[in-house]
Amino acid sequence: MRGTEAARAGVIDVVVRDGHRVRETLHLQIVQTHQIEPARKVTDLDAFNLARTIYREYDIIYDKVRNALCPAANGGIGVTVALIDERFVDQAFYLKREVGKPEPVHVGPVVAPAFAFGSVIKGDDGELRMWYMSRRRLSVDLPGDEQRNRRQMSYELYATSSDGLSWNIPSLDLVGPVDGYRDIDPVPENAFLSGFMRDACGRQLCGRLGPESFCVLDARSTPHPHARGRYTALYYTWVKDERDETLGDKWKPGQSMDKGLCLAHSDDGVRWVAYPENPVSRNTSDANNVFFFDARLGKYVMFARLEVATTLEERATRAVARSESEDLIHWTPFRAVLDTDDRDADPFDYPDEGLERIRHGGDKTHIRRVRGRNRQFYGMMVFPYHSIYIGMAEVFDVGSGSAWLELCHSYDGENWLREAVPEPFFKPRPGDWDGVRIQPMMASPPITMGEELWFYHGGMDANHHRSDTYERRGIGVRSVLKDRFVGYRALKEKAGELITAPLPKPKTVLLNADVGASGEIRIEMLGPHGEQINGYRLDQCRAIRSSGTAAPVRFIDHETFDALPHSHIRMRIRLIGSTLYALYLTGLSEADRNDCRSALRS
Repeated sequence: MRGTEAARAGVIDVVVRDGHRVRETLHLQIVQTHQIEPARKVTDLDAFNLARTIYREYDIIYDKVRNALCPAANGGIGVTVALIDERFVDQAFYLKREVGKPEPVHVGPVVAPAFAFGSVIKGDDGELRMWYMSRRRLSVDLPGDEQRNRRQMSYELYATSSDGLSWNIPSLDLVGPVDGYRDIDPVPENAFLSGFMRDACGRQLCGRLGPESFCVLDARSTPHPHARGRYTALYYTWVKDERDETLGDKWKPGQSMDKGLCLAHSDDGVRWVAYPENPVSRNTSDANNVFFFDARLGKYVMFARLEVATTLEERATRAVARSESEDLIHWTPFRAVLDTDDRDADPFDYPDEGLERIRHGGDKTHIRRVRGRNRQFYGMMVFPYHSIYIGMAEVFDVGSGSAWLELCHSYDGENWLREAVPEPFFKPRPGDWDGVRIQPMMASPPITMGEELWFYHGGMDANHHRSDTYERRGIGVRSVLKDRFVGYRALKEKAGELITAPLPKPKTVLLNADVGASGEIRIEMLGPHGEQINGYRLDQCRAIRSSGTAAPVRFIDHETFDALPHSHIRMRIRLIGSTLYALYLTGLSEADRNDCRSALRS
């Protein structure tokens, strides 16, 4: 591209001078460098995508600079006050609490056709790795499934990317034909796992239907004590009982078969070794099951579907359940932690999904399927985030077959809070490739890309009940600026105020806020009991009138807060035509940080 070196130098200079304005400046930089016609509206997405194409080191430079500009937001000595955590807010007046609005990073899916039953991880080398699922169509029914006309099993596939948008498909040649069956479509060259496969030790990795879901931990980026290889994967499959010598490689009707959640480990991410203890859980959840090592608890935690159901409806298991393990092998019984309630659907309305499938043109064989209320939680992706746990719950509407993602949070991972007025965090965009269903979210935390968090998710323009939907499925990516999960919004016509809980006295405060054209934000420092402090009043604060993720709070006579007479302070934050998402308190001691954590736990 023309002017690459000049553009790189220009952007680096911009980053160093004013880190939180990079996105705005990139617009002008790209227009000037690449001579785009002024008449054409160049979106922020255009600028961002083009910038990432030009300079591979952009993320590295940006992260290093922002770490210097805003240490509290990047693991330095400070505290991140993300306002999704309501414990930081003692009062909000004339403010509306709203969930963020992630936007597509790319027009259309980045991988298709594909199921987002898998994970996306950013390695220590900056490269992104994706594990995702596909369907394998066979020429004849699998044994025992003749009545359901099931002529398919699952693949798990692997891809890599340097920018998160263009994905490289490696030639692995690890999945071959299945004896007795003929593949209707060519086997994808990047497939690494499918039905009836064994590992190098001869242990069965997958049974007749292949793998469902594939949650991967990378021991380099997220160390955990019981890793047997760099990568550890949790997935659902059918596996034969190794102790039953009468079983062959294939399941046969009338013979016993183990099924449940299994583990495998790998050093390269594509050649996997099954745990001899499989299945480690008898849970048969085929949603995107999530597990991670929770450093706060010193235990592994898993989120899947509930493993038990009522005797009235044996398949009514669509609720989010949680289990713990000390060693990855022995798991506690699953306990339900999230279910829909009367605000979602009538408690006496339990639709028959079998009939809904027929009505929507799906499977013509009526098998009674009552899974729960008219709205159910299909699954939930969970990850630790600052002082809380964040959950992306998949809401499934049985009547329409549509699905979307709802934002939840928890202080302990067991008791989950929904927003007072539930609204989609990710919702389908009618008329687009993901216009009917957003489901599922990849079973891995969002990827940090510069100032943004990128979420990889599944989507399609057909409902859940259709049986001809595979070619219409894809994996897309949406982004939100860091810490902008929930904000408090004030109208431009009327000021609103937020009063924080008592916090340790910081050296400086930075705001993550969106400020409207005629809006502003001012802060007043208060004593722990609400007393005003001269020099730190509202009328002595320099108004913040531009948006940013690290806007510094300054007073007319004070650049820092060293002169505050209290060890703990509150903040009264007045907003006009603005939305506040987070505060970053810098210059705290480790004791202050621990004190803040203890206060949140109490």
